[in-house]
Amino acid sequence: MPGHGRSLNERIRDLLAEAGWTLGELARAVDQLDSAQSMRLRCDDTSLSHWLSGASPGEPIASLVSEALSRRIGRLVTTEEILLPSEPDHPEL
Repeated sequence: MPGHGRSLNERIRDLLAEAGWTLGELARAVDQLDSAQSMRLRCDDTSLSHWLSGASPGEPIASLVSEALSRRIGRLVTTEEILLPSEPDHPEL
């Protein structure tokens, strides 16, 4: 699957480069989608920059980001591509 084996910030940076966007431009696109869906979530480049530090966005922001990137790039960008894999509840010993 795309993005596996790469850190979250590398995946986000790669997707931003593929889209030709800055983090601020992505935040504005997410805000436009948010406004169109009347969610009033308020997304900005500061909140998105936390991803580049290793945090994963929650829903519905992750879905809005994947939708904005999909529209810009012209291919499906899944939330799996932009989220950190979840840790197992009970790691095997």
